[in-house]
Amino acid sequence: MSILNTLNNQFSNLALANQIVSTTTKFSNNLSILNNNQSSILASCLDENTLILCLNNDMTDVLIFIKDLKPNMIVKTYKHGYRRIKYIIKGTLLNDINNKKDSLYIYHKIENSIKDLILTGGHSILVDTMTDEENILNNEYFQNNVPIIDNKYCLLACVSKSCTQIEDTNEYTYYNLVLDNDNITDRYGIWADGVLVETPSEEYYKSICD
Repeated sequence: MSILNTLNNQFSNLALANQIVSTTTKFSNNLSILNNNQSSILASCLDENTLILCLNNDMTDVLIFIKDLKPNMIVKTYKHGYRRIKYIIKGTLLNDINNKKDSLYIYHKIENSIKDLILTGGHSILVDTMTDEENILNNEYFQNNVPIIDNKYCLLACVSKSCTQIEDTNEYTYYNLVLDNDNITDRYGIWADGVLVETPSEEYYKSICD
């Protein structure tokens, strides 16, 4: 049985993407969260022009702009195969250079990446190691409880030496994805512009919605 057929059977209880009724619930910071009834959260997200590695109907890995993704589309994860999108988080952010976690950063293109990745300071890149300075600052933000996803450390963009803060006051549109999971606490690594980054858990998503 093909991966696509397996996924279709596994998640047959989910509505098809073209049957989604879009509704918006407002929270704070001009955020809204899109789900199967559709809906926004803390600024831990990716710029709208970020390319996400996905699986298309021809069973081929393709890059799709995050702004063009819909619930039920399939994303490739680092260690857990292909997962359907369960919720899409969308928000707007007025870039604040005085608030590191709520400011935008550029992760500069390296050998394996596709282009410069733009992400919020509160979004984590998945890494194997950190510099001593990154480790100290990261632990300060995470209160000495740095998350680990698939044996990789979550390194905040506002801490990473590979990232440069965007110094303007423009408004940006950003997105994030919650993937279908085996447990609502599960988080995954996905490729964004060729860079391995975190996704939030469904548990976190629901805590924001409550």
